[in-house]
Amino acid sequence: MIAPADGRVQADGRRDGVRVVFVSYRRPAVDGDGGNHRTYQILLDLQAEFGPENVWSLSLEEWIADSKPVIQPTTNRWRDLVARMRRRAGRTFENPYKLLTREAWSHSVRFGTRGVLRREFVQFYRDRTRADLCVVDHPMFDDIRSSNQELGISTVIATHNIESLDVGRVRLDRQLHLQAAGVDFANELYALARYDERFAISKVEASLLTGVGLSCHYYPYLPCGQIRENLLRIAHERQRRASERDLFLIVGTANHAPTRKSLEWFLEHATLYGLPAGARVVVVGDKVTQLALHKLRGVEIRGRVSQAELQRLLLQACCAIVPQRMGFGALTRLPELACAGVPTLTFPHAALAIDPPPGVRVLTDDRWHTLSNAMMEMIQRTRNLDVADYEDWERRTARPFAPAMRRILESHAVTS
Repeated sequence: MIAPADGRVQADGRRDGVRVVFVSYRRPAVDGDGGNHRTYQILLDLQAEFGPENVWSLSLEEWIADSKPVIQPTTNRWRDLVARMRRRAGRTFENPYKLLTREAWSHSVRFGTRGVLRREFVQFYRDRTRADLCVVDHPMFDDIRSSNQELGISTVIATHNIESLDVGRVRLDRQLHLQAAGVDFANELYALARYDERFAISKVEASLLTGVGLSCHYYPYLPCGQIRENLLRIAHERQRRASERDLFLIVGTANHAPTRKSLEWFLEHATLYGLPAGARVVVVGDKVTQLALHKLRGVEIRGRVSQAELQRLLLQACCAIVPQRMGFGALTRLPELACAGVPTLTFPHAALAIDPPPGVRVLTDDRWHTLSNAMMEMIQRTRNLDVADYEDWERRTARPFAPAMRRILESHAVTS
């Protein structure tokens, strides 16, 4: 957690002492997965606009880790039990279908906006925040939004995804579960509608929210800060050395349902039809080793690797593969692979949600033989990417976040 500023700091016209608090589900981090990286981007964009001294970052993930010694060994177990029952009752009242699907009794409810946060976290926020603007990144923070409304603080949300429609939560084969997901989606829309403004990482989700009548800005992911520096260092190094023309790299976490299902599809078809002659594929990511039921010829599943090992693979691979076939797109992987100068093969679905960067070849369909033929072409004709092309694409990419923050603050000042 980054401590809040003690007071207003007057600087140039952009950093006028406006105090901003960013409440995130995941911790902002250079390491970790795409969720950490997106959170890191939001934090750095806020700091660039308002000044690091005026931005307070509060991560629920970090708060839980830091607060365990305080809130776990409670002396009143009945009070703790009652608090848990209240949270579950709130989630059940929000979506009664959870009683029928038995999710109401689960310790890890898949989605909810009400009764999700511990009261200690909300109180921690209320006791410390002295902000003019609050940014959150998940609809579970509705209690924070409600608290801000009482305090006269504008609140905007920059979502990572539409959480209720996550592929891992929607079961199309069970009508009852599908109806429960529909109520979750309605609740999420209702929660999103109460924010002062909305931002989406995906063009698909931004269009969906706009389509149902909510204003929403497309706020694309761009590698930034230390992440960008590390990736550009790899890109420059790739221009000075030859990659291994038969080595392909797949990066993805099995914790993310759409990515896991896409990796399962790739491994299943690699088993049935085999890889193109001479091709080698290395798969890295958290818990991906659980997907390999048996050894596949030409496929090496390494699981989670160190940053140094990942950077070495990004240098060596002739090409990356993003076999995403569902979900709302490969929103962080495609820009990061392009920034690292790694050519990428991907299916149309993965690229629908963004403006594809240079070096990303979007295949005509998502069939195995189309991917296999493209891999063979890469082996026969490997080429490195020009860093200048990526930087030009980056300059042309829309950056609506900071200007919209300014407009919200100006509007709030006029009406208050």
